[in-house]
Amino acid sequence: MLALVLHSWSPLPRMSTLRDGCALCVLGEGEFGVFGGCGNGSYQRDSESFSFVSGTWSALPPMSIGRAGCAGVLGPPIPTAPHGLPIVLGGACDENPAAVEFLKSMECFVPSSQPGEPGEWQPKPEMDVARQWAGLCRYQL
Repeated sequence: MLALVLHSWSPLPRMSTLRDGCALCVLGEGEFGVFGGCGNGSYQRDSESFSFVSGTWSALPPMSIGRAGCAGVLGPPIPTAPHGLPIVLGGACDENPAAVEFLKSMECFVPSSQPGEPGEWQPKPEMDVARQWAGLCRYQL
């Protein structure tokens, strides 16, 4: 993975899991998250964050379902998360051995209020239509 740092591209350390079709979003100042994707022969539940301050990857708790081709966006700010909470939505899942399923579901990562605890993924209302490879952005005035 490469990152644009101070107007030039620089390689980042390797992630813990090889991924294709993962979602990515900014998590806050100097940090971004990578969620799901296809790797190691299946769709991934795991996610991780990268800190530009420490230059390292950190594991985040696994999502409720393995997703590839999902989208990630940072939700609106709230008092306990001034930068907003990451939301992952849609994608495809291969947990049903009969067929790949396209997803309507969304989940949001809520950090723990307890120091040293990682937090958890919480379900959000489903979309009306299943979406894979959706693009998202956060619009702010």
